[in-house]
Amino acid sequence: MNAKKSVLDYLEARRGEFCSGEELSRELGVTRATVWNRVKALRARGYEITSVRNRGYRLAADSDALTLEGIEKLLNADCAGLSVEIVDETGSTNLDLREAAERGASDGRVLIARRQTGGRGRRGRRFFSPESGLYLSMLLRPSETPAAIAIRYTTTAALAVCEAIEATSSKSPRIKWVNDVMIDGLKVCGIMTEAQIGLENGLVEHAVVGVGVNLYRPKEGTPSELRGIAGFVFDEKQGGRLNRFAAEFLNRFTRRRLANDAEDDLREYRRRLLAQGREGDVLFGAKKRRAKIIDVDDEYRLIVEYPDGTRESLSTGEISVRPDGKRE
Repeated sequence: MNAKKSVLDYLEARRGEFCSGEELSRELGVTRATVWNRVKALRARGYEITSVRNRGYRLAADSDALTLEGIEKLLNADCAGLSVEIVDETGSTNLDLREAAERGASDGRVLIARRQTGGRGRRGRRFFSPESGLYLSMLLRPSETPAAIAIRYTTTAALAVCEAIEATSSKSPRIKWVNDVMIDGLKVCGIMTEAQIGLENGLVEHAVVGVGVNLYRPKEGTPSELRGIAGFVFDEKQGGRLNRFAAEFLNRFTRRRLANDAEDDLREYRRRLLAQGREGDVLFGAKKRRAKIIDVDDEYRLIVEYPDGTRESLSTGEISVRPDGKRE
């Protein structure tokens, strides 16, 4: 695990208890004035930190702060090989890890940002990334994996997100092919996998799996263009939820990756597939065609049936299903 810690991590480790400024100064190797300035910065971002003379600082027991300490203590043994880092802000966690991969970063490196300024979705779309969600990317260096198998990283991540939602809330998520997680017809998660393929052997040299999850409704509100489209996993804040969700995702993604049970993954993906048996529009860029959603095949291609009865397995494109005028 990553040993680099912050003021927030130390306060998380002693959540609900006081930690002296002298102790924080010593552990972090900075002055007490620097500790105080960092505490002020955390308060400005909304963290509930109490300070009492001669006792120190205390993170409120019900604070929902995303911290390295809070995540690592919830990870299971399967995640021992992960190297987790949290940053306050970055342009894109996927881009950062792609650059790290080019510098030789190893398998299992995980980067989490409390907010992103340049988050991207499919087709270069902007991904709204305020400090109320989880923005996580993981670097994978698989052994002897053909390029065609890379789709499983995306579908495994979608399953892990669904399982994490169910473990931390009462919501029932579904997957809209191929990489969107939905709750009650609203998108709560987007997933983007980027892979480097060897030209000579066609094998995956490395892959970066990026996950962006809307956990809470942002304080600044939802942009007008996302209203009626974006949803949120949690209805209200609860202490430690952000850390638990991040840990649940990492635990479940790692477990599925290590198990490498293609049949179970496919069965679970099919069970959660949204709009199965319903009609909708299949979108190919600016073009669209009406079709019935049938299933996914063994390679996670979407099987659709057109009005003339012909069927096709799609590896690209998007689906849009609006039963009774409701967006899915």
